[in-house]
Amino acid sequence: MKGENRRFMLVVMVSFFILLAGITATTLIFTINSINRNADTSRKSLERLIRESLEEKAMEFSRMLRNPFIQDFFARGMGGDPKRGVIALFNMLIISFEDPYYLAIVQNGEVVASKLPEEIGKPAPGDLLVKGTEMLNSFRMKTGDLIMISSPLDEKLRVVVVKDITKEIQEIDKPFSQQKSRVLWVSLALLGVFLVFAVLIALLVIGPANSRYISRPIKELEEKALRIMDGDTTVEIEVDEKSDYYALQALLDSMRMLLHKSEQ
Repeated sequence: MKGENRRFMLVVMVSFFILLAGITATTLIFTINSINRNADTSRKSLERLIRESLEEKAMEFSRMLRNPFIQDFFARGMGGDPKRGVIALFNMLIISFEDPYYLAIVQNGEVVASKLPEEIGKPAPGDLLVKGTEMLNSFRMKTGDLIMISSPLDEKLRVVVVKDITKEIQEIDKPFSQQKSRVLWVSLALLGVFLVFAVLIALLVIGPANSRYISRPIKELEEKALRIMDGDTTVEIEVDEKSDYYALQALLDSMRMLLHKSEQ
């Protein structure tokens, strides 16, 4: 029975470990998903705040340019030169938007000012014709977390701003990434503890129980069967109807009685 006991113990340990590992994995997945949801919520909140800030700045310029006093001030200050006025407005926008990755002013479908000088005086590319606010993964060979807003400044001018917020997103994701790393390491440590726990349970609880209630009764019946086979019909065999080995006990007792009668 030694080989069978070892196999039984191995099956028990593996089964117990798989059960605990499954519980740990389920808990880990649930926790990671919860952290990811919190990270997504924080990321979307940050994106919304930055987007609203950019839109508000564009609206401030729009209100400013619609003010007759400001219009008159621009006209007199630039000597009536529209190009100088656009350049001044462009520089003001650059400062207000804190030097964004990209900024351009479009007038009647033509780029009149841009951070890319080669675009000035040419028809606006298709990616500048989009209106409203968009989240982008790439723009003009730039990849990352980008916000693009396209907002009217007056009846003729429209500003297009692309802000790179990759660093801000990384900063807000950093504590969540650290939290997921800690959860992963704790889960691996728990799996190691569970493995040791499974071995101890098998050795200290299941092993003795298996020996007492399974292996020992079968071994005792085996020894009695060998004695009967050797001709000893005086062996006492307890036949217990409540025992799981009732059929085997009854069979051995019947064999003993038959042999005893044949000897007489």
